[in-house]
Amino acid sequence: MFDLYPLVWVGILPEAGFSNGWWMALARLCISPAMLWGPIVLALARAYYRRRKPA
Repeated sequence: MFDLYPLVWVGILPEAGFSNGWWMALARLCISPAMLWGPIVLALARAYYRRRKPA
C-alpha cells in the first residue's frame, strides 16, 4: 500500500485543493499512517523470518 502522496507533498505532483491549511494538515495527518503500512509490514515480515528460521 504505497501511495503517491509523498510526491505531492514535495511538489512533484499536483495536490487537491483545500479551503485552508487546517484541512490540508488534517488530510496529511490521516493519510500518513496508511503510507507507512507497506514498509511496516515488510519490516515485520523480515523480523518474523529472522526469529523463526532454523538455527
